[in-house]
Amino acid sequence: MAGILVDLISHDVRRGAFRDLANIKASSALPVGVTTKEVARVTRHSSGSYLKGTTDKYVGDVEQDTYTTRAEQMFLSRKAPAIRNKYKKRRLTAGEIATYYAENNIDPASKNRRQRAGEAIHRERKMD
Repeated sequence: MAGILVDLISHDVRRGAFRDLANIKASSALPVGVTTKEVARVTRHSSGSYLKGTTDKYVGDVEQDTYTTRAEQMFLSRKAPAIRNKYKKRRLTAGEIATYYAENNIDPASKNRRQRAGEAIHRERKMD
């Protein structure tokens, strides 16, 4: 239903979430609350303290609901396949077929030609 070509595993969902989070536009109005190297530098924590998680203990939990932001921004990868509406075959009117007969010099008495004319009209519509 979703157009997925291979079986999904939990890490596929995780990778997609991380890709979305990496592409979220920064919101200056709401602080995220994530420990960064800049935070460690400002607080004069060493690289070792930052890597051990000491700075994380000072900063605390993340303040922003990043998954809401992710859903609001709807990041679309340039590698994602294009999605189109499915073509729905509409019934042809007798007038449409008669016009096609007249334009293409077809004998209206032949049932086989009537079917072929209908198929040709549908092909033309599908291309538009």
